[in-house]
Amino acid sequence: MNDTPKEYCTVKGVDAIKALAHEDRLAILEQLRDGPRTASEVARALGIAAQKIGYHIKKLEEAGLVRFCNTGRKRWKEERYFVAEARHYLVDPALACDDPATQTRLAAEVELRFQQNRLEQTLEQGLPGVARKVVADVLELEAGQVLLLMGGPFTLELADAIIVAAEAVGAIVLQRSWDRAYILGRLDAHSADELATQELFPSALLSQVDAVCQLTSAITQGAPPSPEQRAKLPHLLRAVTEFQRKLRDAGVPHLEVSVPSSRDFEGFASAEIGMDTYWRALDQDRAALAPHLDAVAAAFAGAQSMRLRDREGGELLVQLRPTTRAERSLTPSLPSGAHVQLVEPGTAQGTLVADYTMAGGKHYAGVRATLRDGKLTELAGAEAVAELEERIDSESGDVRSLAYFALGLSPVGDALTGKTSLDSILAGVVTLAFGTSTEQGGEQSATLDLRFPLTGATLELDGRVLVRDGALEL
Repeated sequence: MNDTPKEYCTVKGVDAIKALAHEDRLAILEQLRDGPRTASEVARALGIAAQKIGYHIKKLEEAGLVRFCNTGRKRWKEERYFVAEARHYLVDPALACDDPATQTRLAAEVELRFQQNRLEQTLEQGLPGVARKVVADVLELEAGQVLLLMGGPFTLELADAIIVAAEAVGAIVLQRSWDRAYILGRLDAHSADELATQELFPSALLSQVDAVCQLTSAITQGAPPSPEQRAKLPHLLRAVTEFQRKLRDAGVPHLEVSVPSSRDFEGFASAEIGMDTYWRALDQDRAALAPHLDAVAAAFAGAQSMRLRDREGGELLVQLRPTTRAERSLTPSLPSGAHVQLVEPGTAQGTLVADYTMAGGKHYAGVRATLRDGKLTELAGAEAVAELEERIDSESGDVRSLAYFALGLSPVGDALTGKTSLDSILAGVVTLAFGTSTEQGGEQSATLDLRFPLTGATLELDGRVLVRDGALEL
């Protein structure tokens, strides 16, 4: 059983608040947040009768603030071990605040503090080290070059660190907003016809740029777009796609760094494991990964067809589209560690069961995906799959078209985390990608991108096994 407390827990009920509002219970939680203890061990540490401690632990357990985690025998009797649900407890802002915008902002601030804490525990160099990796190792900026840095309010600390790192090598940084307020404001300020013909950024600006770094976050910034805003969104998407195409044609590297939040990992091992895996992935030695990426790229060179089988006997057949080394070099990634391969449109046929997919901040586990002529024609198996189908049908673009797949090679984690961009780099994981492919050198675009990671899969190239039951055979 899991005996590790989460980093923090949001208290959402009055009963839980009542359970917290007791001096002895707060002292008990302090004892249990560092690891499992028995009631008698806590009693000795606090100098309180064991019977009284047992009563308080029962109340805390009923409120969901502590949990039973194991049993052990001491002398002649068996004792129960308990651990705190989290190291820190926070009262849900919704219990004392009626303003949704304020609630959202407070919850976001909690996420930021949690994120910073995990980063500091995982990485020795913190954000400055990540920023130096972005500037020097990934984008390879030099003195006099210009970096276009795009981000929002929940990526400001990383943005500041990247600016410092870029200035340290003599590069110049241009900043542009890329967040909910900017996107929705642009939709409100222009008609659909205006958006249909506008460029995302002026051509004069792009002519100055040597690299682009886009910082994104899944931390909720507010209410979703209105129906009127959503109707205009495809026009803004077109401008984004055209922007990415221009960067690719000009040979300008475009890097997206997705800053994680606990929401990314809901329903999986734990937010702590997911967060730690993410920061390890950012901190890994890219040079050490390069030979593995080159070996896999060599295996795919000249291959025409791929057969992918899941653990339940389902299989997918697809024709591959050759991708040049130059195309791949223009789309650096962070976290990195996956070989990305474009597919020939309209060729994928078969049915596979993926571990999960994610849309609208929600995970759908055990999805059975059926493809015909390169299109996702049916989804089954997952709970609330009808809801997922509705979400897909409400979007625009090539949401159902298989765009590419990724083969993970990175050794930074052993278990899926629930963040698709992270899970796609884990060694042996094969990820099917639907929707947009412009970042990978393709032509597809969509307002929703779906990723389906598979563990334990077997992958063959022209009959040669490259991955067997989730293990690389190179």
